[in-house]
Amino acid sequence: MNKKSVIILICIIIIIGSCATQQKISANETIISSDPSVPSIYVNAYKKCWVVLINEAEESSKDYGWWSVWHQLKKESKYFTTPHTFSSITPGVYTLIVYDPVSENVDPNKLREQNYVASDGVVIQKIVVTEKSADQFHFEHIDFIEWNCLSCPWVYLFDGRTFIRRSEILRDLIGWEQKGIDSILLSASDAIDGVIKIRLSEERDEITYISSIELVQNGMHCEKPLGLLIPTNDSSEVVLKKGDVLDLEFHLPTIVSEKDLLILQVEGYYEPDPMALRSYINNLNK
Repeated sequence: MNKKSVIILICIIIIIGSCATQQKISANETIISSDPSVPSIYVNAYKKCWVVLINEAEESSKDYGWWSVWHQLKKESKYFTTPHTFSSITPGVYTLIVYDPVSENVDPNKLREQNYVASDGVVIQKIVVTEKSADQFHFEHIDFIEWNCLSCPWVYLFDGRTFIRRSEILRDLIGWEQKGIDSILLSASDAIDGVIKIRLSEERDEITYISSIELVQNGMHCEKPLGLLIPTNDSSEVVLKKGDVLDLEFHLPTIVSEKDLLILQVEGYYEPDPMALRSYINNLNK
């Protein structure tokens, strides 16, 4: 083999080795910046979760601090999925939120069943980032805490004997600036003799403001519910405080079949009690 061939062979080996090294690094999820002058935070969990890092400036600009920021980011899908590395972070104090999205889809009625384990929801942790921070976090199931300590009002459906908890409503609509419409899908089995009975229950330290409630059957709006006069003045709303319930009856205009699309639509928002929220946050940060 002549000298020129040897040089070409060496170059090929170097190129192949470089590509293999690059591929290995790309596939290694635990790689953290080795440069101590670039602050970084690596976050992983026992399962796929959503993760955000919120700085103090963002928190101080919102009525409910990181709580408001988190819900806005979640609404706009501005979060990362674990494993994730936050790099080139400006030194300061941050709130790290690691959220299990499965906790949104837990059927609350199954909580009564023996051996049923619901998702615990969230990890919330205060982090001080310095110029030389290179933190790594891996969270197990035991690290996650109950997320629904502050929540939205609940919807119950009457099954002929009692009201059964079905779903939250006005999810993430925190404060009048977030006022909007939230919907939940109902089924034909929820109608008893052409009537659907619904209970809205405020069970947390918060106040719910409702401007309209409607039941839509196959695109057709049912008559206004019995038991509630929705204000026509935009400045007036039905107000529910902790412990309040609102029972409604919707009489469906047509016979319900399994193919019918039934949607409950509620317009409004809710506001956590500031003192209760502050106490809740302080307990989480201990």
